[in-house]
Amino acid sequence: MKNALIFTFWTLIFMISCSKDIDEVTNVVTETEPPIIISEYDPVSKNIQGTLIGKVVDSHFEPVPDAEFTINNQKYYTDIHGYVVLKDIEMDQYGTFFTVEKDGFYTSSKRFFPNEASTNFVTLELIERIEAGVFDSTVGGTINADEVTITFAPNSISLEGGNQYNGIVSVSCHYIDPSNDEELNTIPGNLQGVNRFLEEVSLASFGMIAVELYGENGEKLNLSEGNTAEISVPIPNSLLNTAPEEIPLWFFDEEFHGLWIEDGVAVKDGSKYIGNVSHFSFWNCDAPFPLVTISGYIQGDDGSVISNTTIKLEVIGSGLCGVGQTDQNGFFIGKVPVNENLKLSLVSNQICLNSNLIIGPFETDTYDQVLTLDYGDHFTSNIQGFVVDCNDMALSESIVVIEIEGQEIFHYLNGQNEFNLSVNYCNEMGEIEIYAIDPNSLERGESEIFSLEPSIHVGVLYGCGIPLENYYRITLGEESRFFPGHTILQIPTSGTGDPFHSFVGSENGSGNSGTNHFWIWIDYEEIFPVGSYIIEPDSILYFAFNFLDSNVHNSNLSNNCNDACSSEITLEILQSGDFLEYMIGYFEGTEDLVKENGEIIQDVPFRIDFKALIQ
Repeated sequence: MKNALIFTFWTLIFMISCSKDIDEVTNVVTETEPPIIISEYDPVSKNIQGTLIGKVVDSHFEPVPDAEFTINNQKYYTDIHGYVVLKDIEMDQYGTFFTVEKDGFYTSSKRFFPNEASTNFVTLELIERIEAGVFDSTVGGTINADEVTITFAPNSISLEGGNQYNGIVSVSCHYIDPSNDEELNTIPGNLQGVNRFLEEVSLASFGMIAVELYGENGEKLNLSEGNTAEISVPIPNSLLNTAPEEIPLWFFDEEFHGLWIEDGVAVKDGSKYIGNVSHFSFWNCDAPFPLVTISGYIQGDDGSVISNTTIKLEVIGSGLCGVGQTDQNGFFIGKVPVNENLKLSLVSNQICLNSNLIIGPFETDTYDQVLTLDYGDHFTSNIQGFVVDCNDMALSESIVVIEIEGQEIFHYLNGQNEFNLSVNYCNEMGEIEIYAIDPNSLERGESEIFSLEPSIHVGVLYGCGIPLENYYRITLGEESRFFPGHTILQIPTSGTGDPFHSFVGSENGSGNSGTNHFWIWIDYEEIFPVGSYIIEPDSILYFAFNFLDSNVHNSNLSNNCNDACSSEITLEILQSGDFLEYMIGYFEGTEDLVKENGEIIQDVPFRIDFKALIQ
């Protein structure tokens, strides 16, 4: 069954709804009441510190650079990859709101619920603003776009200041189909609303529109006070049988908490909802439902953390469902309908992980559940071969990289050049790409492509010939690990706020890799030239390493020099460059090692060698 949009999951998920029982949905609408006074709504709040990594993309899921990202009245700008990384900022655990603006797109936003002292991930998709039609404001007119119809009365348009506008009005209109999962990230806020009784509710959408009005000189317009426009919003075919005869209308309020506010009623007319609205922004035809809060951690049956992963919850038997992202610890927190059984599944980032896990029902708020998913039906391939250098000499220290079903899997060969590996995959037909890396020469070989079979003999892989573009090597005490790729150096562009450098490295895979990453923020305005530097006490450094196959097991090394540095940390730049060129260097110092069991080992020497693209 197709999905219609509903309630929200915080750090993890905002929920969507497919359909409910007709009686349940129909009974939520009563007689029309005056609009609520939203200023009387006083939600609970709790300020916390955490990190936010926001990603902004367009309808093709391509990154949107230089988008204005506003949070806590502070403006930031996305980098060339569409990211903003905001370290240790203040957020509201019970609802943090941000907006994103970019020329040519509708202003959009998200409301999410961060976890304290964690890295929280949010993805937002911008909607391209396309003119749907024009009309003369003195005459009025009807605009048709995306099966949406909007009818304007004569002399009903005003400028932002309230003065009447006389002239040609340009109308942009976009319909958001609540049965289309691909549009979930375009929905502003989190489909959490406040009804006319000032109660918080989750929303099941049966149709949503975005509308903006502009004058002949590009000035923003809206409906004049006391005027309305009639809107006709299509109901998806998959929801027609469960769509109530009357349904509340809700507008999105960017100025107050980033919530949907109940304002009016739409009436079902065939396959459309028809209603009147008093202004334009985003409007939604939604059925409200009571909420409870649930939270927990998602892990694999091997104990692995399911971090930064898109997951989905579905209310069994109704089609209510939702998607979102876990944080760095696999944590989620959110609101779901009361007394409903839920099915949890993964949407991305894990190969063949069986996610048909049933949870609930939840009558009251429930916190800190541990949800374990097992690996379900899958195929296994045994892969054998050898790794040599360009002189056909055995490489006893190398990395074999397997790319399969959109995943990169890293296998480290220590002390031998022969490998015999097993990988899981979900689709019986397909291909596998494999290549080898020599971490000492900082080179890799050409990729080899094979059809997926139960047994694959790749023969000889050369770990040489192609210089590695990005990498980082972490040496921690006597342990050392090398991570290819995924290393960048970000420096501020105009308007990003305080000057800083951000070194980012990460590696995800299976086998003995786990998740390893480091982020380093350095208060420095220009690109570092070649030379030696002392990291100043007002800088912020954060490292996290998981050496799952070594004596340093599930270890984390972290340092915030705003508090106190336990030792002097140096940065050595061996090669520098300009934008989109490479910087080579290393960090070196000692720090306290915090192991997973809480044990602290003091003054552990560490070094991070890197080659990073300057962005």
